[in-house]
Amino acid sequence: MKAFFSRKLWINLLCEFGPVVAFLATYEMYGFATATYAMIIATIFSFAILFLFEKHPPYFALFNTASVLLFGGVSLFVNIPDVFIFRDTALDIILGATFLASLRYQKTGLEFFFGNVFAITRDGWKEFTFRWGIFYIILAFTNETIRIFASPDMWVEAKVWMIFGTVIFGFYQLRLTAQTRLPEANRFGLKV
Repeated sequence: MKAFFSRKLWINLLCEFGPVVAFLATYEMYGFATATYAMIIATIFSFAILFLFEKHPPYFALFNTASVLLFGGVSLFVNIPDVFIFRDTALDIILGATFLASLRYQKTGLEFFFGNVFAITRDGWKEFTFRWGIFYIILAFTNETIRIFASPDMWVEAKVWMIFGTVIFGFYQLRLTAQTRLPEANRFGLKV
């Protein structure tokens, strides 16, 4: 179990969920606009940490940071929370469609983003990518439905549940990565 809770994993988890936690905590105290500022700052900080730790720009974090800066900046400029909320829909649909389309190629989209984290077989990458592609499409439709029919306050509450669902889905995928791991990986398919 010690190899699973490696420093690399903790840094990735902190940098992935830290900005969202900053948004949620700030939202509770100061509202949507201030929370958006907090997420932008936390996202930039997280990207810098990952860049220093990985010694190269992490592609997924770069993509995520660019989307937070673009949608967050526009949302703050026009003072419309829906613009920032739509970011999740756009990001999820792009990721889902990209991952599913990448199944035709030798290297899948998920392997491109996370090849430095997992050491799994070619079939493992295909199945892993397919599962996340479908998951992101479902997440995009869920987010867009909530954005259209609910208030920003309700979206924030739903966002907590979507994050919780994403974490559970992600940890469940470790069953697949464990079954398709390469010899150099730990028992969960993670590079150590």
